[in-house]
Amino acid sequence: MNRFIPDPDTTRDYENELQTLMELCDKNELCQCVWLMAVYLALYKSSYGELPSGQVEEIRTIGKMDMETVKLFDYGFREAIDILTLVLQSQIILYPDHSTTIN
Repeated sequence: MNRFIPDPDTTRDYENELQTLMELCDKNELCQCVWLMAVYLALYKSSYGELPSGQVEEIRTIGKMDMETVKLFDYGFREAIDILTLVLQSQIILYPDHSTTIN
C-alpha cells in the first residue's frame, strides 16, 4: 500500500507548478483542461458516487483539514498538473509552430 504523507512544502510546490502551467496556457488550452477534468470527475462519480459532504465543505472553507483531506488536495493538484501538461504537450505535437500566449 502506498503511504502518502502530505507535506506543506510539497503542497506549495504543487501549487506553484500548477500556477506556472496555467500561465503557459491560452484560453483554449484551459478549456480543454476543464473539459478533461470534468470528464474525469464524472467518471469518478459514476463509479464511486459523491464525495462525503463534510469533506467537500472542508475543501470549500480551506480551514483546518484532516490528513485525508490534505491528501485529497495534493492528489487534486497532481491530477491538474498532469492534465495541463498533457494538454500543453498535445498542442506542441499537433501545432509545433503554435506559440503559447496568456490571454
